[in-house]
Order: sequence, then C-alpha cells, then structure tokens
Amino acid sequence: MKVRATLVPPSPARLTWLDLFRGACVVGMVETHVLHTFLVGASRETPWYLWLNYFNGLIAPAFLFIAGYVQGLGMRHAEGAHRNFGRKARRLAGVWLLGYALHFPTPQLLAGQWSEALRLGTQVDVLQCLAVSLAVLLAAEYWARRWVDGIAKALATMAVLGTGMIADWHAMPAWILGYFNSSEGSLFPLFPWAGFICTGFLVSSVTRWIAWDPAFNVALLFAFASMSDGSLGFFAQRLAVILVAVPPMQWFAARWQPAWLLFVGRESLVFYAAHLVLIEIFAMTVLARAGFGVAACAMIFAAVLATTAAIALVWTWRRTLRRS
Repeated sequence: MKVRATLVPPSPARLTWLDLFRGACVVGMVETHVLHTFLVGASRETPWYLWLNYFNGLIAPAFLFIAGYVQGLGMRHAEGAHRNFGRKARRLAGVWLLGYALHFPTPQLLAGQWSEALRLGTQVDVLQCLAVSLAVLLAAEYWARRWVDGIAKALATMAVLGTGMIADWHAMPAWILGYFNSSEGSLFPLFPWAGFICTGFLVSSVTRWIAWDPAFNVALLFAFASMSDGSLGFFAQRLAVILVAVPPMQWFAARWQPAWLLFVGRESLVFYAAHLVLIEIFAMTVLARAGFGVAACAMIFAAVLATTAAIALVWTWRRTLRRS
C-alpha cells in the first residue's frame, strides 16, 4: 500500500510538468546509454541513428536546466536556503560523492594502472557538475539573496563564454582540471554545462511562459552557428530547444499525468545510479561479446528500465518505512 502511494500524482503544490519533463529525460537517458553501449557499429552510421543521436544530445542539457529551475523555484516560493541550507548542502554533497562512486576505476587500480585510474577517477560527469553548480547557487541564496539572480547571470555568462578560453588549460591537478575542460576526458565540465543550470535557475522567475520571449530569440540567433562544444551556438541551440519544449510539456501535463512517468521523474537520482550499474554489469557479461541490432537493444532497454524501476520502488518503500 505504501509503495502504491508513491505512484499517485503529486500534490497540486508541485509543478507536475517538471516531473514529467524530468521523467522523459531519464527514460531518454537510459535509451541513450543502452544504444551507446550495445548497438552494433554498422547501425551507428544510418541516418535514423544520426538524428536520434542529435536528440539524445538534448537530454543532458534539459536535465541540468530542470535541476536549476527546481532550485530557483524553491528559493522564490519558500523561505529558501536560510531554512533548509544544511539539508540541501548535505544532499548535494551526497550527489557529488555518488558521481565519483559510479565511475570508480576499480579495473585500473587492480591492474596497477595508476595514472589511468587517476584520470578516469577524477573525470567530471553530470552528477558532479550538477552538485557543484547547485552548491554555488545555494551559497549565493544564503549569503547574497538580494543579488542571487545577478550572480546566476554572471555564472551562466562565464560558463558559456569562457569555455573556449580555457579549453586548452592543463596547468592544474587532474581532479581540478576536470571541472574546467574536457582535456582529461570529463564529459560534463562546468564550462559550458553549468550554464544550463544557471539559466534554468533564472527562468524560474518567469511568471508567464512565452516561447518567443527575448531569451528564446537570442538563443535562436545562434542556433545555427558553430556547433563545437565550446561555442556559443552549441549552448544557444540546445537552450532554444529546451525553451520551446516547455509549453508543450505544460500542455501535456495539464491533460495527462501517467503515474509511472511521474514516478521516474521524482526518483530520477535512483534511476540514474541504478541504470548505470545495471548497464555496466550487462556489459561485463555475455552481452559484451558482440554488438546487437535494434530489436535486441530495444529488449535490453526494456529490461534495464524495468529492473531499474523495481529497484526504485524498493528504495522508495524502504525510505517510506524509515519515515513511518
């Protein structure tokens, strides 16, 4: 009964479209990682996969944008960081540590490959980027509430425009360098990815959503500029797509609220961690012996998603028991 209660729609105070949007991002993230790991190489050259790969590349920016939006919304509609600073800080610290734990270089350490273990173990993935960015905004809420939006604007500008300037930096320890650029293999350094979090934080102040607002128009101007990771066009195009996607998501959420997708959105952290572990386990078994076709990958995707959902349900049930 208690587990079932977690699957009902959230209270009216919670913006349902955020849960649906985040749930859709998580499902897309699982699909992305399954195809990236298991799809046979020949299928990766087909037109449909190239288009799908482009849309898959929008998932991480949307996920980060939503995280910033949620934090900004909490600050504007509650007492904010002053009331819950300690709890939020501890949660972000846990997310930060989990990011490193999920990519702990056990095989390299066992093989005595110390330099490679250091490189892989200090890479910055989406959880570290999210935790550090939100921690900075949380500190700004606590110590500079009046100027927090100005600080977020400055951080977003610096993260986006500074990417190209620091792309070739190397004169710092690897565990710090990973937060600045991708030279050591980091997938989500703060430059430019923190820009999506800060932008989401700022957009949470919009009281009436208009897709053709100045932010979208500016983004659209750069939508077809250079698409390299360090370019303004890379950031602006993805921001434009996210801004356009919000009104349809709000319209959809007002008419249909699938309980399973809301559950995925509310338990996104559990889904993220569990699906990575499952894919790693699958990849180390017989599944790693050869690439698979689309139908087989679809079956693997369904198996990973279902197993991850079961893990999330058990996790939610145990959390409910501890609180009761």
